[in-house]
Amino acid sequence: MKFEVERSAQSIGAVFTYIGELPAAGSSNVPLSYNLIDNNPFAGYNYYRLKMIDIDGTFKYSQTIFIRNDKNVVYTNAINGIYPNPTSQFINIDYQSAAISKVEIKILNVVG
Repeated sequence: MKFEVERSAQSIGAVFTYIGELPAAGSSNVPLSYNLIDNNPFAGYNYYRLKMIDIDGTFKYSQTIFIRNDKNVVYTNAINGIYPNPTSQFINIDYQSAAISKVEIKILNVVG
């Protein structure tokens, strides 16, 4: 079992390219973290997906995500956006980090 990471420069009509893989831990009762660094991202938008391959060779793809790579920007630890607002169930937080690190974000409602 493994995860393959694929990247594309396009969202529509995308052709994805393999950029690396990680072994999967299999079944687990605790959340697991995986990390793979794209050493040669495209300038601008990069679209990523996981190819999740099972032990029998069958596979499925994750949802595609995009990450903007602007090489002229100096990254700092900052929240760049929170959306949608208002929300009733799910929220997206766009967070930029100057380095690989753990981040703790607390989300509170109007009554704390």
